Amino acid sequence: MYDENDFSQDYVLCTNTRTAYEAIISGKRDIIFVAGASERQISAVKSAGTDLHFTPIGREAFVFIVGKKNPIDNITYQQIRNIYSGKTAYWKTLGWRDGRRIIAFQRPEGSGSQTGLQTFINGLPIQVPQPLPDASLIGVNSLMKQVSVEWQGVQSAIGYSYRYYATTMYANPDVKLLTRIPKLSVRNS
Repeated sequence: MYDENDFSQDYVLCTNTRTAYEAIISGKRDIIFVAGASERQISAVKSAGTDLHFTPIGREAFVFIVGKKNPIDNITYQQIRNIYSGKTAYWKTLGWRDGRRIIAFQRPEGSGSQTGLQTFINGLPIQVPQPLPDASLIGVNSLMKQVSVEWQGVQSAIGYSYRYYATTMYANPDVKLLTRIPKLSVRNS
């Protein structure tokens, strides 16, 4: 984009999605490469009296993850919607006989993966993150680490990310990706 002589490493930064949007809205950055904007970020752009131009350059799989010891291997679109809306609270409901309460982790508002969840859920209200069942689960690093933590002898958490992030950038050998059964067409009666 720039003449090679004008380029400096000082102008290339790697941050999280939220920080990148804040930087472009404030005018500190000219271009960002990020996941889609959340409704709050779009609103902030409008409030700042500016406009953004989005140019899609790729797509990434949005995945749901659980601890490797969790016996559930696949999940339907509706089951995910039920978990994150608060309708399904226990793994037993999904077929894990000894499953306990589902710890449904969420990312902060404005993060790329939280916006991905909001897009995936497609307008369904997402439950407010529930308190963790044990204070020892707080501060165990990233969501990729938290999902694999055992509580009362089981890995009862679920989380989400983008596939590359989950399998390459912050891979955790104690986590597995769930196979998602495709969304089925449903007729409204």
